[in-house]
Amino acid sequence: LLARTVGAGLLAVCVPLSAVQTTAYRDEETLWRRTLAVVPDAWMPASNLSAMLLERAARSADAGLIDAARSAATEAEALASTAIAELERGGPADEFAAWLHRAEALRLLGRPAEAIEAIDAAIARAPDQPELAWSRGRSLEALGRATEATDALLAAAAMPERIRADTVRGDPGLVARRSARQADAVRLALATGRGTDAIPVLELMLREAEARGDRRRRAETLAQIGAVHATSGDAARAREAFADALAPPADPRLMVRVLPMFVDVLLAPPPDAGRADDALTAATWLVGASGRSDPMAHLLRARALAALGRSDDAQAAFAEAERLARSPMPGSPIAADAALRERIELELERRRVEVLGSNAAPR
Repeated sequence: LLARTVGAGLLAVCVPLSAVQTTAYRDEETLWRRTLAVVPDAWMPASNLSAMLLERAARSADAGLIDAARSAATEAEALASTAIAELERGGPADEFAAWLHRAEALRLLGRPAEAIEAIDAAIARAPDQPELAWSRGRSLEALGRATEATDALLAAAAMPERIRADTVRGDPGLVARRSARQADAVRLALATGRGTDAIPVLELMLREAEARGDRRRRAETLAQIGAVHATSGDAARAREAFADALAPPADPRLMVRVLPMFVDVLLAPPPDAGRADDALTAATWLVGASGRSDPMAHLLRARALAALGRSDDAQAAFAEAERLARSPMPGSPIAADAALRERIELELERRRVEVLGSNAAPR
């Protein structure tokens, strides 16, 4: 999750290790703990052990083990503070990892204002490190400062790595962190109504997925680009992105998520019979994929049929959507979700005139 300090100076800082001792220290945590027992103020092992504990804290938090996460983050913060104190007495001027580790520990401990102070000290040492802008953005988000957080996360996502490109390509952890920075930026930009600001990041993600030959990530990113264009009202670009995302061989799970949005932009004004026919094909596939149990798939099909002027068929499909919304099939996703059923009923009412015509009576 976080960078550890490595380098030729390791043995100068830590106690010298014989070949036999090195074999005994295959457990990296044991190595750093035993080194600190001999040299309590050594900054490098304190910083590296702090990074390991932060990884443990994050895994514990993801697993719902809150006490374990807090314990690991608390120890990580103390070790990072030890490393910082030693570095301030005399260490590499561009070393920033200890401040980053302290900031992340403080954020995990629910102290984001202090985390920002720590990360600002790190940025003063290494202003162009994307990990630092990412950390600052996450702490700003925790403070509720959404605009500043979005700016920071977008900046972090756009920053190049400050290590060799061949190292980035060869290290799955670095690729994963870069992907996480990009995903955080897109997530918050969308949540704050700044979807168009996320487009450059998404386009960068698309280029990187294509360079890696990652077909799944490429399709997922195209689907996100399409969704942003759809939300911003650019139906033409949304259709183009969705069509590219769904190009064969498409993952059926992706199709289930993307086709409803694709149908919506296919049916966007101005009317077009060819697009309406494509929308009908897609909606019919969704009806089948759901085992004919999804009222929204039937509604999409009704809308496509109405756009093609097939009013009787549209009315029948709409009636089936209403029936399934009122009496869900056992085991269907909406059967036990009253809030979802309410949203579907609202959407049915919103689309009633579109499907049934201006004379349609409200339910």
